[in-house]
Amino acid sequence: MPQDVRFDLPFTTPVSEHLEYARARHLRWVWDKGLVRSQAGFEEYRSWDLPQAAARTYPHASADDMVVLMNWFSLAFLFDDQFDTSRPDLADRIAEVARELIATPLRPAGLTPRVVCPITVAWAEVWAHLSDGMSLTWRTRFAASWGRFLVAHTEEVDLAARGLAGTLDLQEYAGFRRRTVGIHHSIDAGERSRGFEVPAQVQAHRGWPRPWASADCWSVRCLPHYW
Repeated sequence: MPQDVRFDLPFTTPVSEHLEYARARHLRWVWDKGLVRSQAGFEEYRSWDLPQAAARTYPHASADDMVVLMNWFSLAFLFDDQFDTSRPDLADRIAEVARELIATPLRPAGLTPRVVCPITVAWAEVWAHLSDGMSLTWRTRFAASWGRFLVAHTEEVDLAARGLAGTLDLQEYAGFRRRTVGIHHSIDAGERSRGFEVPAQVQAHRGWPRPWASADCWSVRCLPHYW
């Protein structure tokens, strides 16, 4: 997609007042955790400005929670950077690491990862903070949403490894993108950002976004009733 396309939105959106405080701590964390491999990689990551995306997605989070949410935001975007794309076992290694990332929320928080690399160690730390104070119901729901996203990511890598990238028809691709876009765990994290949990009765409403729902249910039309 061209990077010089400007989108003008006819409304203002809130931005966390903790943006700069959290950005500085987040960028130091990314570097200290080894999530980027070089100064050039770090500068490229800075140019993405994911901290601002997090600050706009979760504008009412506390200062410390804003740091945690930025750290979590970075993990999915930096996942690819953890691997050498010239290695023939790329797809298998990504699947192994993805399984560890999926399993982390299903274990007691604070355990050492079984598969150790920068991103699994970072995620174990983030999950311990992200899950703090949330119910088992929420943690289980988040784990399912996060797991679906990571499984879809490994499928995408596997298609590329087998030379099948670009072979899905429009309907298959649309369904696939609904899983790779990561909207459901992002909505789950919205609850954590403000210290509440959406009741099961509300989630059972036909307007609530579901993993199998059409893209229409992810639009802002569905959300004002609940946020």
